[in-house]
Amino acid sequence: KGSYTELVVALCSSVTRNWQTLLEFARTLPPDDGDTTATTTTIATPPPQRLRQHHTRLTPAQKDEVITLYQRGVPVREICQRYDISRQQVSDLRNARGIPRRPRGLSDEQKRQAEQHYLAGRSCATIGRQFGVHAETVRRYLRTTGVALRPRPGVA
Repeated sequence: KGSYTELVVALCSSVTRNWQTLLEFARTLPPDDGDTTATTTTIATPPPQRLRQHHTRLTPAQKDEVITLYQRGVPVREICQRYDISRQQVSDLRNARGIPRRPRGLSDEQKRQAEQHYLAGRSCATIGRQFGVHAETVRRYLRTTGVALRPRPGVA
């Protein structure tokens, strides 16, 4: 019992996020006069079109460029922005070429440098930005090595 609008809202919240298609469908329905009895009127409406997700197709040369950037250590987020592609597309390309995932966090060399920089007075945030990781990643590593951490600015 309820109006078509309530039905559309209920469907949107429980079944799909494709609210535009449902709203278009609701507009094709007869006026809602509050009568909830079944009617025999059939309205011929075309089936709603499925919304497609944007998918950028890369040329073979662009695919090579994406892989080269990935192997040079360019952040995946930056590659995605540059070529208007998803993280999944980068992952699929990498997998198709048999390229292993990059290790997450700091490499052994970066860990050594991070410790030196911290002992020289640089902050975890600055070190993290330099190596493309979160400050907490640097802080966590330093804690495991036994480095005495300075209090964070603004933390009593």
